[in-house]
Amino acid sequence: MDGASPEDIARLIEALGSARPFVIVGAGASAPIVPLTDRLQKAVREELFAVGSYPGGSFGDVVPAHNVLFDRIFPNFQARTLEDHLLHFQRSRLELIFQKVLTAPLTQRVPFQYSIFNLLSSRTVLFNYNLDWQASVYNGYYLRVMTPHGSVDREWTATGDWIKNRAASLDFKLPSLRYKCLPGPEPSSVTSRPPFLSARRALQQATALVLIGYSFALNRFGKLDDAESFEYVIDAQNHSDCPVIVVNDRPTFLVDRLRDRFKSKRVKLIQIRWDYFSEGVCKGLASRGAIVDLLTNSGVRSLLKRYIAIQNASAR
Repeated sequence: MDGASPEDIARLIEALGSARPFVIVGAGASAPIVPLTDRLQKAVREELFAVGSYPGGSFGDVVPAHNVLFDRIFPNFQARTLEDHLLHFQRSRLELIFQKVLTAPLTQRVPFQYSIFNLLSSRTVLFNYNLDWQASVYNGYYLRVMTPHGSVDREWTATGDWIKNRAASLDFKLPSLRYKCLPGPEPSSVTSRPPFLSARRALQQATALVLIGYSFALNRFGKLDDAESFEYVIDAQNHSDCPVIVVNDRPTFLVDRLRDRFKSKRVKLIQIRWDYFSEGVCKGLASRGAIVDLLTNSGVRSLLKRYIAIQNASAR
């Protein structure tokens, strides 16, 4: 199971199954439903190519060297003959297409990545940094779901009129229907928004802090785009002694940074793929009972076997 031991898995189950877990949900929790990194860049690029018209002098021209969103989506961009058009297009159209790529299909069958949260205590808080609506739709009826970075405008991106809306964005900016914090440095005022204010007490009183697929947006310059969020978590958790579990499928700088700021070794890395783990948990419980029901030697061993089987099947 990647870099995780049976003890690690038991530790994660115990944290998620505690009375009041505070779960920070990042992009890794929605993968592969919503693309990450290379796949996201490719999807945005394909949507841009699909437009077929690239005005060079209309409103809101984008200059990549001065546009944070462009820089985050195309960090290694170099103008080439076939991509020179990317040097001139509306900022609003880039934002709209980015929202489209982040728009997850919402289905009647809850994906395992989110179905697992409904096996947790009803006092769980999901602090969801994803803009894709999945946590709100799939878990909001049972758990407290907060969206500190807002949500995409599905009214523009998830309807049968998408091609028409994309074409319209060449001529005018479609209105933003709700708050959203797109890739780039967080505004300094972000932690004054209602989700942060409402979540503070729950974060202070959490029985476990679990970060799933979220790195506070480390950028290519080695800095945190979500630096305000990082300081918010550190400040709220500074006097706590609850376990801090970082769930990621690869080693991450975040563990050392959190240990350093908390002056504590209560921070643990559980190196797993969330989609495989959540599928293994949900199939093991058949969507009945609570996740803590797996917290036995046989339960953990069975979960490990299911995880490996899912992993092997995906590799074929």
